[in-house]
Amino acid sequence: MGDQLRTTRATDGPLTAEDMLRLMPPDWADIRTEHELAGGVSIGCYDGTPVTDWAVEGTAVPSMGLAIILEGQFGLGFEGGAPLHVKPGTVILHSTDALVPGWDEFKGRRAIRTVDIRFSSDAVRPIWEQVLLTAPGGMLADDASVPDRGAHLAVLPAWSCIARIAGEILSWRHERSAIAALYLQGKANEALALTLKHVNDGHRALPQPADRRRLAEAYHRIQRHYADCKTVRQLAQSVGLSEKRLQAGFLSLYGQSVHACLLGARMDAAESLLKRGCSVTDTAYSVGFASLSHFIKAFKAQRGSTPGNWLKGGA
Repeated sequence: MGDQLRTTRATDGPLTAEDMLRLMPPDWADIRTEHELAGGVSIGCYDGTPVTDWAVEGTAVPSMGLAIILEGQFGLGFEGGAPLHVKPGTVILHSTDALVPGWDEFKGRRAIRTVDIRFSSDAVRPIWEQVLLTAPGGMLADDASVPDRGAHLAVLPAWSCIARIAGEILSWRHERSAIAALYLQGKANEALALTLKHVNDGHRALPQPADRRRLAEAYHRIQRHYADCKTVRQLAQSVGLSEKRLQAGFLSLYGQSVHACLLGARMDAAESLLKRGCSVTDTAYSVGFASLSHFIKAFKAQRGSTPGNWLKGGA
């Protein structure tokens, strides 16, 4: 971690969610919500634009789960393992079966939209370990696990279904009713099941290493330059693949079509712009739509309401 960061060290036992809220800077606490649900399930959300960089060191509580990073940049790792640097459009898979020291690094001055779902129930662990800990290496964008300590930490590219669930959870993050708890519990279980299925399906034959590199380049171009990605043919040519191999590779590696990936990236960017006060028209053109009506239709299909009504609903 860089010396310029404000680093907080938790010294009294395992680092809990309550400890994190107590230790983090106020601008980060203001955008954080935490839900403790039945059955040892918890959901932590960040949604906003903090201004400070900070880091925390402590001992991780035994648990397993996934963190969906729609927007934001983070660093994290376990003692004895490599650092993991996380960018938007990724899913972090994490699990520990004992107390393991680690660290988290948080980057401010940019939009942050994340959902971290954790499961502490022993009932979940067998299927988690059976599926996720045997994930094909080609599926993982990065792996910073420390197997000797029972600490697993890896990154997958996000796929459309898991990004949708994260957005739905964020839209309920301030609700505290019994109905909200029921809804969020269902979303947590849905995210777990879809992640397990996504990885399990990945055990089928993956593209060759050379193609995987080109597919990863195409994926990252979509995430960073979604407004400039006009056609599948153009994207395929830019990374040296045929349209057919690009489409087949996306379905195999990321579990979604090129179009679905591009649409998801544009919708996530549109949400961020709308929340910052950008007009619907400017948002549509900024994220790559040539037609305002097409943007509104696509947004409604993806988010369940028009951009204007979505904003009024406080999502």
